[in-house]
Amino acid sequence: MLKNIDNVVIVGLHLWKSKFGSQAELAEMLGISPAGLSRSIARLEFARLITRRDLSVINLHAVEYLVHGFRWVFPARIGTRVRGVPTAHSAPPLNEKISSQEVIVWPAEFGTVTGLELKPVYHSIPALCVAHQEFYPVFSVLDSLRTGRARERELAAGHIQEIFHGH
Repeated sequence: MLKNIDNVVIVGLHLWKSKFGSQAELAEMLGISPAGLSRSIARLEFARLITRRDLSVINLHAVEYLVHGFRWVFPARIGTRVRGVPTAHSAPPLNEKISSQEVIVWPAEFGTVTGLELKPVYHSIPALCVAHQEFYPVFSVLDSLRTGRARERELAAGHIQEIFHGH
């Protein structure tokens, strides 16, 4: 069974496929322990989302999982008003196509926006997205899959397909 951290690892493996030299280096870049990364890789391989040989993401499988299974495995619960980092339809790239009075944020002390709380799939995602901007549109789009209505989910699914097949 996949765990929350596995989503960070699969996105990291996809986005940084040629930016790390070892698993230890990838773990450090993602801000997780080498042992935690190793366990995550084993789960992702078992789920047939990556190949262990070269740590490559099987894009077809990843898109299928993210678009059709992610919101069921990691359901969203919208909370109260907090300060944080915009996500879902409130963040790029979907905020350019969807206008809403409702702002959704990941709670974060360093956040600059007030909105309705959505706990990230993994606790370090807001900081990771600030440190490595390439993660931000991926996780904000994934949150749209978790929280959105049909139109938002459709737009989000298109972005996930573009990210994993267009890279």
